[in-house]
Amino acid sequence: MSMPSFASDPAGFAEALERRAEEMKAKAARVEREIAETSATAASRDRSVTLTVNGSGGLGSIEFGVKAKSLTQIQLAATVMETYAKASAEASARTRALLAELVGDGGEAMALFDAAAPPSPDTEPRSAW
Repeated sequence: MSMPSFASDPAGFAEALERRAEEMKAKAARVEREIAETSATAASRDRSVTLTVNGSGGLGSIEFGVKAKSLTQIQLAATVMETYAKASAEASARTRALLAELVGDGGEAMALFDAAAPPSPDTEPRSAW
């Protein structure tokens, strides 16, 4: 639907502007709600660690499988960090997609998000064990 011209229809222009603002407000509320509900769960390759993070990368839960008992502290720590990186990157990608719906995929807002987002687990150094 095209927007009326302010010069030819000031009242129609104002109504259209108000409708557009209400649509944007509703979309922002939906995206905000979906971001708040976003989470991601990842499991380590050997299933010794499974964890869940929220859309901001905050740790929600962590579970240790039977295999975790056979790992050294250093191995377990590395496994937790690697699994966290996977879950965090996935949650970040979901959050990014939702934010892009609201502000578009380019521009300053997305550049700021991308600068703060965790690196892909594929770019993280792998443990040597």
